[in-house]
Amino acid sequence: MFGSQKEMAQLRVDRMKAKGGNKYTIVATERKLAIIYYKMVRYKKDFNPVDMKQFQEKYKAAKIAYLERKLVQLSLTELYRRLESH
Repeated sequence: MFGSQKEMAQLRVDRMKAKGGNKYTIVATERKLAIIYYKMVRYKKDFNPVDMKQFQEKYKAAKIAYLERKLVQLSLTELYRRLESH
């Protein structure tokens, strides 16, 4: 699915841009960096990036859940259309 950390980061940026544009992307990225910095300073922990395999599994599960919800929504919409036509 994803080949490297760089591809994973680019996917995140692309999703954020699609969601809210460049300004949203900049603010979200700044917030993420601030949280990472705060945790490193506050708890004296090293930065530990997300494991690629774990990220892929979580992303896949979220995508499946989204598609299942969309399928139910579309099925209900079609059902209502059929009921209204009778």
